[in-house]
Amino acid sequence: MRATSKSAVGLMLGTLVLGAGCGSQPDGEGTQTVSQGKIIGTNDLIPVIQDGANIPAKYRPLVDAFGEISMGCTATHVGNGLVLTAGHCFNAPATRTNNIPCAGTTVDWGVRKDKPKYLTSSCQTVLAAEQSGTRDYAIFRVSPVPPVKVTLDFNQRPPTGRKITIFGHPQIRPLEWSQLCSVQPASNGGAGADQFTHQCDTEPGSSGSTILDDATLAVIGIHDGGTVPWNYGTYLAATPIAEFVGGTANQSPTVTFTAPAANATVSGTVTVSADAADADGRVVQVVFALPDGTNVTDTTAPYSVTFDSALVANGSFALKATATDDKGAGTTASRTITVSNTTAGWSASGAPNLATVDNGSACTTLTVAGTGSAADAKVDLAGRHDYRSILRATLAHGGVTKTVFATGTFPNGAGAFSLTTKAVAGFSGSAAGDWQLCIVDTDAFRDTGTLATWSVHN
Repeated sequence: MRATSKSAVGLMLGTLVLGAGCGSQPDGEGTQTVSQGKIIGTNDLIPVIQDGANIPAKYRPLVDAFGEISMGCTATHVGNGLVLTAGHCFNAPATRTNNIPCAGTTVDWGVRKDKPKYLTSSCQTVLAAEQSGTRDYAIFRVSPVPPVKVTLDFNQRPPTGRKITIFGHPQIRPLEWSQLCSVQPASNGGAGADQFTHQCDTEPGSSGSTILDDATLAVIGIHDGGTVPWNYGTYLAATPIAEFVGGTANQSPTVTFTAPAANATVSGTVTVSADAADADGRVVQVVFALPDGTNVTDTTAPYSVTFDSALVANGSFALKATATDDKGAGTTASRTITVSNTTAGWSASGAPNLATVDNGSACTTLTVAGTGSAADAKVDLAGRHDYRSILRATLAHGGVTKTVFATGTFPNGAGAFSLTTKAVAGFSGSAAGDWQLCIVDTDAFRDTGTLATWSVHN
């Protein structure tokens, strides 16, 4: 059993070479070459005996629904000869593919440590499969049909902490039980958006095992693989399997912008709002991605936020609103707007007559008192130097430092250097406050020079 606080203290290593299929994904488990087990800490796998007497009674009616696929993965019968496993067990491509041939692939059902298989089924066709960065699933049809099935739950992405359990054929051994663990965030192990992590024990050969909600004993996911200390699986609700088994898949929410209008020109404080709805549940949040780089979440209808358009440069921007429903499905709407603010004039200037420093930096500061956007910053400067091409300059404001000009901007030799209305990109927020210009002499040849004047403005 895996508690999320339990440290990973064990790696079960070995090399398993089998037929084509499951080993095609580096972190997946199954056939071809696998070099790392997925035991998290102490090995909690329990071999299931013939009548299931050594596992909780509630699981015993299900054990004959689990099978061992000839290429080295685990299968689960879900009714009418339809079987679930992982997409990488069939070398599935990165996008959903239907009707993949599977001639020669078989499933042995009911294999336990003290009981041989009770049935061998042949794969007829892989109805749909995918092995991508976000999903890894397959559904295939077999004959003859096993007499036992497991139910499916398409209507939820179980929340973090939900207790789950797994039955599988690790290392092609007879059926074993993982005991209990819990649903954990995908971010723990770098899993995809339609996946979650867990710490139930698995090993090569466990790929494709269905992940059961321990309360309902319904399938909520498909185990795909892992790297210690996290295993991962694909949410059943994120797959198209409902199309084949007659279940009702969760419908994604809808989201539509209500303001500003499409292609609107905006200025000042801008209100961004959207309508969101969910036909088979409820919307839990709408996240607005704004031109100033922030993401703002609103959990209550009407969904609306504001942003100060004066803090970004004038131009075209894409707004995004992402609605998420109570089952974890999301939908994103986009809208293009144009920011056009009458720019308030701001500037500061000085004549420091600042001597350059041989092989060093000479810095001077101006303070802007006016309002406006720092994104519009431009620089004027003028001076002389013994060898102008070795100079470079930086401008700093609000904790951000950007290059004004690089070495080689001006000709070799002695003479004047100057820039007029040189745009310096990369600043944001208000222009008010200190601006520091540094002239950098980049070699040690006792060159001398002077920054006579400079200014910063929009």
